[in-house]
Amino acid sequence: MQDDIPLGEPLDNRLWIANFPGFLNWIQQQRIARFLQDAAGSILAINPNTDLTKLQKHELLALAIRSHRMDISRDVVGSFLALAVEKRSLIALAMLSQVAGQAIRQDEALGKLYTERKAALGTLRFLHRALDGFLFLDEFDKYRDEVAELAEAVRNDEIWAQISASESVRASYRVIAPGLKSLLHLEASAKDLEALKGPLFLWRSKITSSILAEVLAGEFPHFASVAGDIARFVVGDTNEFDRPILLVGIPGIGKDSILRRAAQLVGRPIGEYDLAGGSDSRILKGTARGWSSASPSHPAMICARYRCANPLLVYSELDRAGGSRRNGNAHEALLGLCEPTTRRNWFDDGLAVGLDLSAVAIAFTSNGISATPDALVNRLRIIRLKAPRPEHVRNILLQTRRRIAEERGIDIDDIAELGPQVIRKLETAARHGRFHLRLADRVVRALGHLQPPKPMH
Repeated sequence: MQDDIPLGEPLDNRLWIANFPGFLNWIQQQRIARFLQDAAGSILAINPNTDLTKLQKHELLALAIRSHRMDISRDVVGSFLALAVEKRSLIALAMLSQVAGQAIRQDEALGKLYTERKAALGTLRFLHRALDGFLFLDEFDKYRDEVAELAEAVRNDEIWAQISASESVRASYRVIAPGLKSLLHLEASAKDLEALKGPLFLWRSKITSSILAEVLAGEFPHFASVAGDIARFVVGDTNEFDRPILLVGIPGIGKDSILRRAAQLVGRPIGEYDLAGGSDSRILKGTARGWSSASPSHPAMICARYRCANPLLVYSELDRAGGSRRNGNAHEALLGLCEPTTRRNWFDDGLAVGLDLSAVAIAFTSNGISATPDALVNRLRIIRLKAPRPEHVRNILLQTRRRIAEERGIDIDDIAELGPQVIRKLETAARHGRFHLRLADRVVRALGHLQPPKPMH
């Protein structure tokens, strides 16, 4: 395996051992990242646009471990570990000292002169001093958490390795508006809708629903029992997407979030619209010619935006959809969209043509079904979601910290964990059905203050 990897510039190869990890400057980190992309990026299925210096420490460690298991060059393993040390990883620091020692012994066996090994020996001594400065017994809890986080990252990395190795499904296309000839009656959006005149890409998932369900169950533990149903729907297994789904549950528990996250994980284009308070059905059906601003329907706009014939459409707050018979009722407009046969020739008022939306997946979320007409409910497959229980609180708080850290572009460890007293109160709230994801987000943002960076020595 090592013979297949380009060596690149020797200095870039050896930056990890010729400098002091934990104190690498930005230019050195960027050079290491470029070397890693050149040397092992394709082998490890790393997106070439990924900035490795921005990955979190457990992600870098997982890549280091996979590189070692694949018998990729020690310089690659050491470089990943060095970037993880920059993120203040105790595990990476310990691993790097071992890898550096092995590299120096190999250099010695190859007959390299002491002058050539001098910088590496200096780095090894620096790493040993840094390790001596850590009181592992005093830092046991932090060390234990990092081990657990790394184990999860390695597991997820192996999942994504399976995904990247899977055979891609042959791309196919579909024309969804065969009768569309002109867009002159539309205004500013006409140029954006030109894609509807031709064939649109028919998305296919490269990820199996079982793998997606496993990831969703880990990130949304209170939805574990229905994660498989949601995963099969989003992936499009068999014909399950023909019948729209309705996720029903109390506010704030993550109904929209799990659909959004599932689409993100499999790369399915998604279009969302909040039905609450809408005064008519024009956003759904489009605004017909003759109005001052004719516009296409929401499904048409999403298909055109992503040049995709089968995006996932998510309509939230179904129980609060408004409208009237005079201006168009949202519930009535949705009836045809939710019937598979009608959806194959669904008339778009704005485009004035029928659309083939048979491949589109449609999902709704709602706090209840009592305010929704039976005629519409009967066309939907209802999935009821439960509120988080006390045993889910810690995992949800962890996922919340990760999401906020990603949003801010920082490491998860830079956001302080909540104290045990706060966690106990949240568990009590969950016991009484008052804990939800919005509460978790508010609490973490309010109490999870940024921690000052800690030196590696």
